[in-house]
Amino acid sequence: MYKVILLFAGLSLALSSCKECGPQAEPMVSVQHIGRRTFQSITALGAVNDSVFRRIDSDHYSYQLPLSLLADSTTYLFVSETRVDTLTIRYRRLFYDEKGCGFVVDVAPPEERYSNSDFQTIFKGKYTTFEEVWIKYGSYVGEYRNYADRPQGVVVTIYDK
Repeated sequence: MYKVILLFAGLSLALSSCKECGPQAEPMVSVQHIGRRTFQSITALGAVNDSVFRRIDSDHYSYQLPLSLLADSTTYLFVSETRVDTLTIRYRRLFYDEKGCGFVVDVAPPEERYSNSDFQTIFKGKYTTFEEVWIKYGSYVGEYRNYADRPQGVVVTIYDK
């Protein structure tokens, strides 16, 4: 019994000293669509592999889509029965060496700001064909990651008729 307790204490100590290095996958964008239309498919312009952009069930209104690490923007096509809408998400890619983790990638708002907030942008007719789009930028691994008022990663809300 003593050996089991000693082993458990040793494992607890070893696991508690690990450093949180953030997500282990490429950055994603969380998209929420508020409107009556449904999409048959969503694709990204210039995507090497469209396996992530599968056919979409008609009752889905939330999506997780990858951000391109090859450029500072990603353009998505939202295909519905009556039209095709576009949405371009702009961001800055941040690559840095995190001690104990290796190279880490994060995203930040683009240099140009469209609102007074340092992490929220509202588009109406610019970079999108939707009626209104709100984009919130949060860090995946940076200093603001654990703040309650900031989203983790990029969060997009599409308001559409």
